[in-house]
Amino acid sequence: MSNETAAAMWAQLDVFEALLKQHEGRFVVNDEVTIADLQLFFEFQNLIYLNLEWSTEKYPNIDRWYQDMLGVPSVKGINEQWKPVAEFLKAKLNP
Repeated sequence: MSNETAAAMWAQLDVFEALLKQHEGRFVVNDEVTIADLQLFFEFQNLIYLNLEWSTEKYPNIDRWYQDMLGVPSVKGINEQWKPVAEFLKAKLNP
């Protein structure tokens, strides 16, 4: 990942952290999972599979949201099904 791409990614995480900080619900829009949560979760999960090392201290609201998302049964199921594909891609992209 180029420095420019990494900087843009971190800037987006800063924006997401700020959004979650000002919002009192468990998820992006409210206390119910929405399509926005699903999209953001799987994009974030892809970054983790690609070895994103992020700080729970710098991003406590993202961490809380992420842990809440991991507890959603349908998300957990999809995540488990995706894991082998992600591991395969990770091996190809990070030999």
